[in-house]
Amino acid sequence: MPPNFFLLDATLPDIARLMAAMVQAGEAIDRRSWSHLQEPMGEAWWADVLDDPRARTGRDAQED
Repeated sequence: MPPNFFLLDATLPDIARLMAAMVQAGEAIDRRSWSHLQEPMGEAWWADVLDDPRARTGRDAQED
């Protein structure tokens, strides 16, 4: 079975910003007392977050 992940090149600015935003989002949710009552942040949750057009800025927004 092939791995279900891709290696990300963190030296690329877009990838580094995305990874930092994902870590910050996870930390922000962990700090909230009600965060454990919500659904877990799995692959489907991140797919929804990253697909949300409100999250797109700059070059990404121009491609749509």
